[in-house]
Amino acid sequence: MSKARNKNYDASAVKKLGDLEAILKNPGMYVGDNEHHGLFTLWRELIDNSLDEYMAGHGGEIIITLSKKGEVKVVDNGRGIPIEWKPEVKMSALTLVLTKMHAGGKFDDEDSAGYEGKQKRGLHGAGAKAAVAFAKYFHVEIRRHGLAFRQSYEKVGTPLTPVEICMVDGKSRKKIGEINAETHLVLDKRGIAVALDVKGKKTPLTADATLGTGTTVEFLPERSLFSSTMEWGDTPPWNIEGMEEFLFQMSCLNPGLKFVFTVDGKQKTFFSKNGLLDYLGKFTTGKTLMHDEPINFHKEIHVDLPDGKATIGMDTVVHYAGDDAPNLHAFANTLYNKDGGTHAKGFRDGWAEALRRLAQQKKRKEDFKTEDLFVGMNAVLSVNGTQRLQFNSQTKAALTSPEFAKAIKDMTLEVMESYFKKPKNQQIGLTIIDAAIAVSHARDEIKMARDVAVKKSLLDAGGGIALSKLSDITRRAGQPVIPLELTALYLCEGDSAAGTMKNGRDSRFHAIYALRGKTENIWTKSLKRALEFAEYSAIATAIGAKVGPEFDLDAMRYGRVTITTDADHDGSHIRVLLITFFYKFMRPMIEEGRLFIARPPLFRVRSKKNGEAVYVYSEQERDQESATFGGADKVDVQRFKGLGEMNDSQMAETVLWLPPEVRVRKNVTAIQDLNLAMITRNEIRVDADDAKESERTLQLLMGDDAAPRRKWLMSLPWHVEAE
Repeated sequence: MSKARNKNYDASAVKKLGDLEAILKNPGMYVGDNEHHGLFTLWRELIDNSLDEYMAGHGGEIIITLSKKGEVKVVDNGRGIPIEWKPEVKMSALTLVLTKMHAGGKFDDEDSAGYEGKQKRGLHGAGAKAAVAFAKYFHVEIRRHGLAFRQSYEKVGTPLTPVEICMVDGKSRKKIGEINAETHLVLDKRGIAVALDVKGKKTPLTADATLGTGTTVEFLPERSLFSSTMEWGDTPPWNIEGMEEFLFQMSCLNPGLKFVFTVDGKQKTFFSKNGLLDYLGKFTTGKTLMHDEPINFHKEIHVDLPDGKATIGMDTVVHYAGDDAPNLHAFANTLYNKDGGTHAKGFRDGWAEALRRLAQQKKRKEDFKTEDLFVGMNAVLSVNGTQRLQFNSQTKAALTSPEFAKAIKDMTLEVMESYFKKPKNQQIGLTIIDAAIAVSHARDEIKMARDVAVKKSLLDAGGGIALSKLSDITRRAGQPVIPLELTALYLCEGDSAAGTMKNGRDSRFHAIYALRGKTENIWTKSLKRALEFAEYSAIATAIGAKVGPEFDLDAMRYGRVTITTDADHDGSHIRVLLITFFYKFMRPMIEEGRLFIARPPLFRVRSKKNGEAVYVYSEQERDQESATFGGADKVDVQRFKGLGEMNDSQMAETVLWLPPEVRVRKNVTAIQDLNLAMITRNEIRVDADDAKESERTLQLLMGDDAAPRRKWLMSLPWHVEAE
């Protein structure tokens, strides 16, 4: 029986959060999380508002600047957010847009002030508000009517400043009033302010008719509102590479729009003339292509929806290359949907049906599966809809609007059937079909993958098979003695390091597999050829979840796989090779976040005075910790050039870290309190983007096309100064 509590559950227990407070309480709902992903989402939301203006036909340049102190500044030349007073909510339109949930200019499809009949990125009315919620400060300036309108927001809970009305003289701003219920602007026919009306008293003013329109925001995130586990130095840990990828992506989806991106004074411009073709080229460059020209088409139709008519359009580019796994990038109203959605399903269904009809027409034997038709496909699908789109979350990872599945399927089927009527295009279709048949005929290769599964079963059952390089976790009847998600298979570089890891491990948690030097490059190899290499076959056997199309995530013998290599060029090379193997043949493991990279320390800094020691991961951290102990002459610094230089206890304190109480074997409660985040604090999770980068690196260095490799080699700084 539960114990009675003194507090009564009555109306006083029911609370209503403020709009911005709700965002901070539920970051996963609005920005994904309050860590690196969420920080990037906040930056992207600022860009999205400017993109919506461009897609509505206003502006042509977006300028993004990251200052040395980490502040983001975004300037566009759209129309500028409306600033007028809204008596029904007793605040300006600008304040409403930036502080109240589900408020914006994109909700009324019949009269949305220039967004009607247009595709829109921002749809949930939460984006910019999330940046305001997480801000240390958020400054906004609107240029309209020849004037500047400014407002500042600081940490949630700080009183709002009013919207200031300012005269503009170059870079200077002179306040001449505030937006409130008693203040109105008098405009001429051009929309330029000619007087300020306060309580009926009009004061003439001379606005700058050449000022133009647009919005400027300045945003600095508040450190205390983000996870304490984030590495956050003097500036926020902005993902510069991710930002550049996003801007390249958006320039290709919005040809003609220019992005100017400046970081620490260094400027890059992103501008595309060829749109989706430029984006597709990023994934096909250097690959062996199955047909000369990409398939490229545009189509749109009108559909009837419960709340009225809408236009759905699609732009698609497709190029087949080799026998790689399908690589489909789907966008809806230029928003990247990493998990696809109804538009991606419709496209695949229509594409497969068109190829099946061609196969029947040309009497090709249909001994292939539908998924075989997509092997080697590289495609970009960009759809747009004038209706309000539905997504699975505020982060818009997948489109869920049901009408897109049939609309996109019908359009794809219609366009491709017409495309295949031309003899040249028909031959492209037959090449794709023949490749699918070849994939089907190669299914005997899967026998080797099944042999891996048989070996795994024998391994668990003790049926006479053993992997000489594997030191497995403790098992009973083939099953881990602790929860599976807490176990790991460490793929360790070299026998010396593996020996140290074995001595420093807790065998309930840690399995160690000693790699035999560098693994083979299987970038251009089939599954059959990859498994002919003993190292890959043994790794697959140890993981025990089959490989290739039959990979079964639920059958993994470990909660995760962790690549453990030295922090040098050879170690990096081994990591790239292994990640590529997993990406090609065990991709769901990466997509589900079950592949990690160990982060061994570079230095151990020990105080000469009291023996206290800390492990650090960079020269900068080494110098900082040395200073903490009194300076370089007050410490002993041990440099770990490789994993093999660490002793058992050092390995247990870093790479194989567990809470001390967990290593006490009888302390069952301590294990129950563990979670994955705790025991992987010295590991880095590999995501799909990391894997794709490894794939691109191998394609550059080892692909068939020498031109990109030659260009890259010539770009290297070959001059080496004598020591």
